[in-house]
Amino acid sequence: ILWRWEVDRADDFCRWATQALRQRFGLDVDVTAGEPREGAASQYLEVRSRGGREICDWRRVNRDRWMGAFCAIANRVLEPLGVSALALDADEATALCFCWSRCAEGLLQHFPEA
Repeated sequence: ILWRWEVDRADDFCRWATQALRQRFGLDVDVTAGEPREGAASQYLEVRSRGGREICDWRRVNRDRWMGAFCAIANRVLEPLGVSALALDADEATALCFCWSRCAEGLLQHFPEA
């Protein structure tokens, strides 16, 4: 999926990621946007599973590189479950890819920038 970060679409991204992990990999993982503070938009993405919980504050990272930060925190929860999250850079777009961890190295051979 290609995704340009937009605060008002964070919930859409979280729904897609949760659904993809459940339907394609059978994982009980929740990706949610943090609760917005009064008068402010959500600034957190959270990845939770029975085995762990990680939080990414996208305002503290370069918004053009937020997907890499999301993958870094998602992998702390996903890798023990056998799945990897990869941010694949192709020209100016970045694609988010969930794949079985055993396939990640082969996939990265086609995307040396990742």
